[in-house]
Amino acid sequence: MHVFPLSSDFGGQRETFYIVRIEASPGTPGFSKEKLRAEGLTGSRWWTLAELKGAASVRFAPARLPELYEAILRDGAPAEVIDTGI
Repeated sequence: MHVFPLSSDFGGQRETFYIVRIEASPGTPGFSKEKLRAEGLTGSRWWTLAELKGAASVRFAPARLPELYEAILRDGAPAEVIDTGI
């Protein structure tokens, strides 16, 4: 669990990531700026592996996202749940 310093009554969050393969990109995510802000986000988009690996100034959650994605593409989905870190 990762605890965000948002407020004293927020106990943190647990996230689960799922692997879903699709034939083509579903297009641009359609969240409004208001919807993103309500979730504490600044943006939403689809990324290629090359874009993930080349985005040195972008903070991902989990931080190892490019590495994890590359391993999945190379080796397939892990057989068991893994801790992705923060």
